[in-house]
Order: sequence, then C-alpha cells, then structure tokens
Amino acid sequence: MKNGPYLTTGQFAKLIGIKKDTLFYYDKVGIFSPEIVETNGYRYYSPFQVEVFNVITTLKELDMPLKEIKDYLDKRSPEALLDLLNHKKEELDHKIKKLQQRQDQVLKKTGDTQEALRVPAGEIILEERETSYLIQTPLKPLHNEKDIVDSMFFHYQQLEQLEVPSSRSPGWMIEKKQTYTEETLMNSSSSLFTRIADPDKANAQLDAGIYLTTYQVQDDYMLEAYNQMMDYAAKHHLSLASYFYEDVLLDGLSVSGIEKYLIKLSIKVENSTKR
Repeated sequence: MKNGPYLTTGQFAKLIGIKKDTLFYYDKVGIFSPEIVETNGYRYYSPFQVEVFNVITTLKELDMPLKEIKDYLDKRSPEALLDLLNHKKEELDHKIKKLQQRQDQVLKKTGDTQEALRVPAGEIILEERETSYLIQTPLKPLHNEKDIVDSMFFHYQQLEQLEVPSSRSPGWMIEKKQTYTEETLMNSSSSLFTRIADPDKANAQLDAGIYLTTYQVQDDYMLEAYNQMMDYAAKHHLSLASYFYEDVLLDGLSVSGIEKYLIKLSIKVENSTKR
C-alpha cells in the first residue's frame, strides 16, 4: 500500500454510510473508482474522494441517471460543473415550488375540514370575511352531464395553465333569484370558481364585508337552503349582492358519495335597510 491516509473499501463505505457493494458497482460501471488498486487486488480510497462521492449522491437524488453522471465525469471541467449546477439549481427551484404548492394544498384542505367539523349545518349566520381572489370560468348551459364535464374540464385547464393547484372541488356561482325551484336553480348556474391566494393570477375577486352564510349537505336540502337564505334576507331587511357562492368543504377525500358533500353557501350583504 502506498503512503498516505488511505481507506480500505470497508472503511470508506462506513465513512460515507453505504454498503461496499455500492462501491464495487460504481467502480464496475466507471462512475467512481478507488484511487489505488494494488496488484494483489486490494483497493484503497482517499478521504478526499468523499466530496466527489457526495456530488454523485446529490446528482442521483436529483433524478440524474447514472449514465448521465458517468458522461459528465468523463468530461468534467470547472465550466462543465458550473453548467451542470446551474441546470440542477433550476430543477431544484421548480421542485421546491411544486412542494410549496403541495404544502399549501394540504394546509387549505386541513382548514376546510376543520371548518366543516365545527360549523352547525343548516344554521344561517352573518360572517365577516376578508377580500378573496378567484379563478372564475363560465359554465356552459347545463342541458346534460356532458355540459358539466366540459365546463369542469375547461376550468381545470385554466388552473393548469396558471400553475394553480387546487385542494378542493371547484365552487359554483349561482345567480340570485327571489325564489328557487329545481329548474331555476339549475338554470341560474353561472360560473365555476377556485379560490386562490395570488391576486396577480386572479380574474375575479370577492370584496371584504359581511356574507350571509349557511352550511348544507349536498342533497335535496340545497334547494331549501337557497329559499331559506332569501327568506332570511327579506325578514331581516338585508340587501344582497347578485350571486351566491357554493364552496365545497367536504368532498370525496373525506366522505363517500357526492350526496354527503358539505357545501358552504354564501352571498355578500350589500347593506342593511333595517331601521
């Protein structure tokens, strides 16, 4: 063995926390080899090779195939390293952005579920809200299920183009009527919407203020809920805005069957005429 602070295969594997078989394989495919191989077959690594191995490990964790790693190592240079690192930084930035979006989805879904568990279903309340921002897309005239599917597909396309992930099913925007029947409720559907945090990507917004609100399970009671809201507004001399908003708080992730979805139904109170 030559003089110097060299390590056996076992010692080097232990130092960097891998199996010896990995070192043998990397040497076989030409990615990472011991600095010294003696005539008797003994193999020795330099402690200074740890940094090189760490770079290889990092590239693997960035989903770079071993063949590409080998190609880089075969023609390595300071300039090639800078190009590689800049490229990988862009990939990391993209992955970090995606992870942040996923975290935002988890937090939003957590908030929706917690809200659903603490609210009294069926009770009508006045709720103060801050300004919220929406991606809003038009609904086709709803003659059949295909019209609904087409409208939702278009909505999701817009979200994808804007790189806006969604943690909930799209909400429905419903035109205000004095009274509702099943037919008028269906024909009053205007748009689909998704609430977002970034105002720069929004194409609509809901102003801060007081909102008349109720929570209903999505079954036959939804029609009743609309009429009860209109009756409540008349009884309490409330002037309402032009549209109701249906937010889905509990969907297929937490309940089985669309008839069990929990809907938050709300409409902005423009002013009160009560004296």
